[in-house]
Amino acid sequence: MFTVVVTTPNNHRRGYDPKQQIKGNKGYKHVNIINPLMFRSRASTVTGSIEGRGQRMQFRSIPYQYVYWDNINELVERLKLLIASEQAGHTGHNNEIASIIEELKETGVI
Repeated sequence: MFTVVVTTPNNHRRGYDPKQQIKGNKGYKHVNIINPLMFRSRASTVTGSIEGRGQRMQFRSIPYQYVYWDNINELVERLKLLIASEQAGHTGHNNEIASIIEELKETGVI
């Protein structure tokens, strides 16, 4: 009965428009009660499978950081600075440290 009441006047869609996307949120009632009632046929039969037209692309809001260097000493100094920062408690430099070490290995310094 609930699904008939909700789906008939398009209450479950944005702006009550049958062409708009379905409303949703991550609240307990919506996830555990409303979604199972509304979308019984969409349940996946195989664990971990994804149905649809493919996965969405991941949006990366953080731009890529490029490190340019003219001299190996500049790169080593930057590595020293990042390691000191990491020892002081900052944990956000791991990727840059790894890329500098990789670059030093490629040039044959390490």
